[in-house]
Amino acid sequence: MRLAIDRRLLVPKSFYLLFYGSMAALTPFLTLHYQGVGLTGSEIGVLIGLGPLVRLLGGPFWASVADVSRRHKLLLLVTLALTMLSVYGISQARSFAALIIAGVAMAFFVAPIDALVDSAVLEMLGDRRDAYGQQRLWGAVGWGLAAPLVGYLAESCGPHWHFYGLYMLAALAIPVASRLEMASMGRRVAFWRGVGTLARNRWWALFLATVFVASLGRSASFGFMNLHLDALGASRSLIGISATVAGFSEIPTFFFSGLLLRRWGARALVLLSLGTSLAMLLGFGWVTTPELLVPFQVFHGPGFAALYVAGVYYAGVAAPPGLEATTRALYGAVGSLAMTFGGFIGGYLYDTIGALMLFRLAALTVVLATVFYLVTDRPQSKEARG
Repeated sequence: MRLAIDRRLLVPKSFYLLFYGSMAALTPFLTLHYQGVGLTGSEIGVLIGLGPLVRLLGGPFWASVADVSRRHKLLLLVTLALTMLSVYGISQARSFAALIIAGVAMAFFVAPIDALVDSAVLEMLGDRRDAYGQQRLWGAVGWGLAAPLVGYLAESCGPHWHFYGLYMLAALAIPVASRLEMASMGRRVAFWRGVGTLARNRWWALFLATVFVASLGRSASFGFMNLHLDALGASRSLIGISATVAGFSEIPTFFFSGLLLRRWGARALVLLSLGTSLAMLLGFGWVTTPELLVPFQVFHGPGFAALYVAGVYYAGVAAPPGLEATTRALYGAVGSLAMTFGGFIGGYLYDTIGALMLFRLAALTVVLATVFYLVTDRPQSKEARG
């Protein structure tokens, strides 16, 4: 029996592989770079918080420009190139002020990439949109492969390899991005009329509130887990392996997300995400042996991927015609806002009460998100429930 392969979809698969591989080369180790420059936990928290705050504004801004101008591909290529340039700025900066400028620039330029590519992929899939997860899982593969490899190179040859790894993989992603099909992106409505329609969508707003509270809790693991591992004596190789476990753990959820959506709906994916995020944070909050902490990263996969797929699905349902990228960027912006607060608050708590109590409080936040979702997610329509 011959396996049928849709060659058109090799392009988004390749892009996800290379782009998220480039992000994995640097972002899991960025807090260690900040620490090496001499920043305190609170200062690192400010940098962690500023990035999502800028993405909160930059994502919808760039996506709106793309939706209005219909120049999605051009903006994607420009922001990819400028992301690389801003990362070079981070590598050269040594003062807190210079790191803020370079970090803000990186966050601003990277902000729309997810929304632009996801919208293009869903457009390419057409009626097969439940197969989105099988495209996006290649991002998890890229992340899982790049993080330990670059971690090993950085440990053996110097931390500058984190930046070299990003440059090389992002440079390969740009020509792949140029081949993405981003032509029509659907029929249009007047921009501000569409924004008004979106603003009045109550179930979408309640879902975004759940995303905010849940992401606030998850931001603790994203921002401070690697600092915690480093403080416990973990090597860069072990930190890279931890990132690999986290990245590869996304693959099963992304792969089976279409089946899960068809059988149980987006609500089940949200609950799966909340439950596994809670399990991960509870483990982080009580285990103090680095090698024993790594297995808890298995829970990262469904915690991240299930909510991501549910959010992409809900955004597709909520989006007025012609505002697909804008709607998905708004979904990403809510998570960015939570990461902003999580970075500011988490940095202060990391310095004052320590990592273990930070993770325990983050677990409590996920419990609150779960209760909120169960109370507010009332079955109003088939579209709202997935």
